[in-house]
Amino acid sequence: MTLLYISPSILMISGLVPSVILALVFRLNMGLGMVPMHDANHGSFSKHRWVNKLFGNSLYLLGEFPPNRHYQHNMIYHGFANIEGQDEDIAPPGILGFSPHHPLKKVR
Repeated sequence: MTLLYISPSILMISGLVPSVILALVFRLNMGLGMVPMHDANHGSFSKHRWVNKLFGNSLYLLGEFPPNRHYQHNMIYHGFANIEGQDEDIAPPGILGFSPHHPLKKVR
C-alpha cells in the first residue's frame, strides 16, 4: 500500500508523467495508498493495536507527525463534527450548503 502512494508521487515529481489524465489516475492510486494509514489512525485497520500503530506511523513518510495528526483529526475534527460554526466541512464556499441553518443560495 505504501508503494501505491510513493511510486506515483516520485514519478510525478520527476516529470515522467506525460498527461493530466495519467496524473489523475496516479492521484487516485495515491489516495488508495493512504487508506490503511487513515484506518490505522482510527484504530480500525487491524484488531491488533501494534499493527494500527505501525501503519498509522506511515504518516512520517508523508511528512506528518502522528501525535499531532491524532490530536488535530481525532480531538478537534471529530470532537466538533457537524457543529455549526465549528466544523468547516458543513460550511463550504459557493452555492453548496450542508447545514439546514445556512440560508438557501440561488444558482444563476
